Amino acid sequence: MSVRPGEPPIADQQPASRKPFRPRPILVELASALLVVGSIFNLLISVDGIVLFAQTGGDIGLATVITIALGTLTLGLGLAVRFARAWLLTVNVVAVIGFLELLSQTPIGLLFGALDVIVVLALFRERPWFEWSALERAEAPAGR
Repeated sequence: MSVRPGEPPIADQQPASRKPFRPRPILVELASALLVVGSIFNLLISVDGIVLFAQTGGDIGLATVITIALGTLTLGLGLAVRFARAWLLTVNVVAVIGFLELLSQTPIGLLFGALDVIVVLALFRERPWFEWSALERAEAPAGR
């Protein structure tokens, strides 16, 4: 069975040099979405805190600045995970942040801590996909 001109080859007729496409796993999508949405929510809470401090005449506080920095960092990591990058950094940062949120023992801290645990477990479950993606990038021609 040969390929007719103008028709894409079916799976059995693909050249051996082409590697199969591996779509992004649903758990990676979930982890990325949780990181991005959670960090945006954290940033909104931080901005609200800054406005509240400004209205009361208080100091912004180091905690608010740290929260904004961590929210920005997790937003970037969520986007990196979506594009199969920074697996090790993301797992470590999210595990530490999740641990700290669980230690807060506030309802919102427990919620975000539980979501961070889900993210870490999802990323560990899908680690082979990240390894495969890294190998694909390493083997790809430089001109791509």
